[in-house]
Amino acid sequence: MFQSLAHNYKSHDGFKLDRKIIINRSVNYDERSIQYWHLESRGASRLTDMDRIFHIVDGYQPKDRGGNAAALVELAMTKNKDDVDTDYFTITWYQNGNLHIRFNQPTLVEKVNQILSESDDRNIMCHA
Repeated sequence: MFQSLAHNYKSHDGFKLDRKIIINRSVNYDERSIQYWHLESRGASRLTDMDRIFHIVDGYQPKDRGGNAAALVELAMTKNKDDVDTDYFTITWYQNGNLHIRFNQPTLVEKVNQILSESDDRNIMCHA
């Protein structure tokens, strides 16, 4: 998951988390549709992975598909909103297709960065 982050954003370098990350090609905006916003499968799977990782690092069981960050984004999109807050993230989406994920708990970001510094994301995903 972390290796796939674009390295050309000022918000993150692809090797550690800071205050936010940007995941490109994650949402679709269609003003001709009744529901303007659509979460692409790429964005949904990355949000689900990120949510799972933060729950595990925080010592909690990951939420099921109905209550995880991707589901909350999809629900907000049905209401034509362009952002949502979760326990761990503030997620905003833009017409250019990008998701901006701002981290709400800096201590958890430090813990995730510690794990990243000790291994690579394939090992983290095995524990998720």
